[in-house]
Amino acid sequence: MARPTRREDSPILAKTTSADLHHGHPADRPTDLDYGRYVRLAADYRAAGYDDRAARHAFAMEDPAFHALLIVSELALAAMSRELGRPHERHTRRADRLTRTLVERLWDEEAGLFRVRDLHDDALVDESSVSGLIPLLVPDLPADTVRHLRATLVGRRFSAPATELVPSYDLTGHAFDQHRYWRGPTWFNTAWLIHRGLRTHGLQPDAERIRAGFLDQAKHSGFAEYIDPATGKGRGTRHFSWTAALALDLLCAEHEELWP
Repeated sequence: MARPTRREDSPILAKTTSADLHHGHPADRPTDLDYGRYVRLAADYRAAGYDDRAARHAFAMEDPAFHALLIVSELALAAMSRELGRPHERHTRRADRLTRTLVERLWDEEAGLFRVRDLHDDALVDESSVSGLIPLLVPDLPADTVRHLRATLVGRRFSAPATELVPSYDLTGHAFDQHRYWRGPTWFNTAWLIHRGLRTHGLQPDAERIRAGFLDQAKHSGFAEYIDPATGKGRGTRHFSWTAALALDLLCAEHEELWP
């Protein structure tokens, strides 16, 4: 990515050139304005020496998907520790604490999914994205929360007409764009996470539906980067490595025990 010229009077940097435009249509990718914001965040962090104590983050969000991945990572460390005969309690305690924090701070029962929290004003952001469904991964969610998440997943906001994969953004949302990167297209990596979450909670028919759709569209799209939710056509690059890797996982791990 070309190094931009800094503009002190602007909250973003000047126009940047993104290398991914060599592999995808500009209409599919984030806008120049978006890219300028991303680069500005990285530049400000670099200027602070990557020190959170010194950095003044203009964008600071508490994300439910990040929470969920951290929780299952702690559970994986606990499982490895048990296998090696080492103490595992520190990891299980941290997973329990993080699960409580996730539910207390980010769950929105009315919306039926988890929200992002803006750390500048401590308010939940009124947007619905796949990030709010990924906490299905967490095994110790309250049963009622799992029921609401499942209802949202199969409801009209996240049931795409042309794919069993999960849209990255609410199909009825104000910013939905079926082509624009994380504003609507369905991604194989997030579908894999949600498939795993459904299996975690014993929702096997829903998990198998996503698994079958994943494998079918990976094959017929040439292992595309992501899928248009309205047409089912592959978007972005082809022969995408994580699409292929996760297809292999779904083919090989059908009977895997998730949390021993």
